[in-house]
Amino acid sequence: MIKRNFGLDVVRTCAILPVMAEHFFQIALHQPPSWLWPAGGWGVSLFFVLSGFLIGGIILRNFEPGMAFSGAKVFYQRRWMRTIPLYWTFLGISVFTSIAGFGLAPEVNVKCLLYIPFLQNLAWPLPAGWYQESWSLAVEEWFYLLFPLLFIAIPFASTRARVIGVAAVMTFVSVFLRILVFVKTGNTTEALQSIVFLKLDGIAAGIFSVLLWQRCSQAIRSQKGFLCTVGILGSIACYLFVLGEFGSYPWLLIALWPTATSAFFCMAMLGANSIDWKSFPKSLAGKLFVWTSTRSYALYLCHGVIIRLMLGKGYMWQGLQVSIPMFLAASILIAEFAHQAIEKPLMRIRPRELSRLHPVSIERTDA
Repeated sequence: MIKRNFGLDVVRTCAILPVMAEHFFQIALHQPPSWLWPAGGWGVSLFFVLSGFLIGGIILRNFEPGMAFSGAKVFYQRRWMRTIPLYWTFLGISVFTSIAGFGLAPEVNVKCLLYIPFLQNLAWPLPAGWYQESWSLAVEEWFYLLFPLLFIAIPFASTRARVIGVAAVMTFVSVFLRILVFVKTGNTTEALQSIVFLKLDGIAAGIFSVLLWQRCSQAIRSQKGFLCTVGILGSIACYLFVLGEFGSYPWLLIALWPTATSAFFCMAMLGANSIDWKSFPKSLAGKLFVWTSTRSYALYLCHGVIIRLMLGKGYMWQGLQVSIPMFLAASILIAEFAHQAIEKPLMRIRPRELSRLHPVSIERTDA
């Protein structure tokens, strides 16, 4: 039986909890603290890095001999069976849930059809103030689509060199476009941070991580404590930077802050991936980490629907002693149902990968 990688379960849990907390408390608290607002983006950035690490391993396994139709077919079948059904499920639910209650959401218009093929934020901000949490799913799906095309566009090189080339192109393009948009518009809003072509560098950082892991896994294991420490401290420093604790530097905030944050996340993730967690996964706390990790995708998709309904019914204003238990209970129940009814059955019938040669593949990742 293939065991789970508990270190990556910890990383995934550390990604979903800040997202849920930021979205909930920004509404539940009448005067939310200023340090809370970057938490959601911080968590999503960690998701991107983890996704790049996991998908990078899958890409290397499937395309090590070269880009073959059979490998690409299996890759897309597995990715889409993992992500699209649950996404479309909550997309449909969101059409009929809003702060107005059950019924056609007033924010829904013809532009919302862009949400179906993940076009809602391809090269522009979201077209409607609705199902806003979906922006990150569009980034990931377009990464899945673009990677093979860029891989093919770099001929006459080894698989590893082509993967490095794709990750480098994604990083450069994202940083360059963020700078270009800032120069032309002076825009530093969150809308700028949710456009697909401006966010691919986070996933690219995860790909660099898996390449580093494949080449230097023993050295990384020997320095896991150092990597975790520097990664965590660096991530905290990046968080403080976006809060303005080190002064206001819009250029750095737009151009380099996302990339620097992703780099520190990579260090912490590689360290966590190397730790021998021993018996901790069997403890109650460990089981909570595993549950949260395996349901993180469902939690991400359902928590916004729950918040909107609670807001419409007035439950968000009845005090944290009421709203927190209600939010947690609803999130847990809906995520568990979605996982058992949709995710697990589809994951069981997905086609197997063509190759399992990469070191990351020795442990389950639910990718």
